[in-house]
Amino acid sequence: MRITKYLLLILIVALISVNQTNAQGNSIKVDSIKHWDINGNFGLNFNQVSFVDWAKGGENSISGTSFANLYANYKKNRWEWMNYLLMTYGLMQQGNDDAVLKKIEDRIELNSKIGYKQWENLYWSFNMNFKTQFAPGYQYPNDSVKVSEFLSPAYLILSLGIDYKPNNYLSISFSPLAGRFIFVGDTIYSTRYGLPRGETAKYDFGWYFTANYKHDSIFTNVGVASKLSLFQNYTDKNVDNRMNIDVDWQTQFLFKINTWLSASFNFHLIYDHDIQIPIYDTVKGKKTLIGTGPRTQFMQQLGIGIVYKF
Repeated sequence: MRITKYLLLILIVALISVNQTNAQGNSIKVDSIKHWDINGNFGLNFNQVSFVDWAKGGENSISGTSFANLYANYKKNRWEWMNYLLMTYGLMQQGNDDAVLKKIEDRIELNSKIGYKQWENLYWSFNMNFKTQFAPGYQYPNDSVKVSEFLSPAYLILSLGIDYKPNNYLSISFSPLAGRFIFVGDTIYSTRYGLPRGETAKYDFGWYFTANYKHDSIFTNVGVASKLSLFQNYTDKNVDNRMNIDVDWQTQFLFKINTWLSASFNFHLIYDHDIQIPIYDTVKGKKTLIGTGPRTQFMQQLGIGIVYKF
């Protein structure tokens, strides 16, 4: 599929080594990369169920998810520059061979943070967070109604604040000055993602909190990466909404089986009061759309597959 090729291309580009060059006299030499810590993991998870003359009933299904978590961190003297790129994409086919491929996972997230150490474990920091997706999403079971696509929506947060780092695994940031931009490529998505009808961009101003924890070995052969983000809008035109806090919490556990084979467990929780989620109820025995409104979104995924760490 085109999107799979596109994802693989991005992974290859993201793994290109970072080099620094310094001029010295009339000559230019390549500096050491000793100040860089570049690591990450990527892999493919699979899940398959098949039935033949199964008395209890059931439906064949097959799914696959590709993912990459890439880190490039620089540290020298009092300065730090932390970068994290997360990409996932997954598809599922359920039923016969002619069944529609459904998207089950789709995420692009780029984080970058520049910090200057002011006191022990405390840094002044500038943070950037960008989130979007690769491919269109549909309002299943109706696969003719698109509800999202590349850069629709897209979120960009820029913030200034302080960063507390008690050890190499935990980072807690608070920014009292944060700007959040929400973009959609087409006005058909405006109201679904909290924008005024007919608008393609929205700007919010508020505070932003993040907590990041990453440990490659919390137990033997078990690693974890978790990030919690909170945002509160000071300037919402609806004054009552200013009390609402947007939540984005995502965690991945990696369980190493051998050099290449691993299992992974992921969960992702989102609450955004402005996002309008379809609300269904059973009416006369049928699932029926009765309205839209804010809801806590939750996704979890357990898989086994090939994982490469570097």
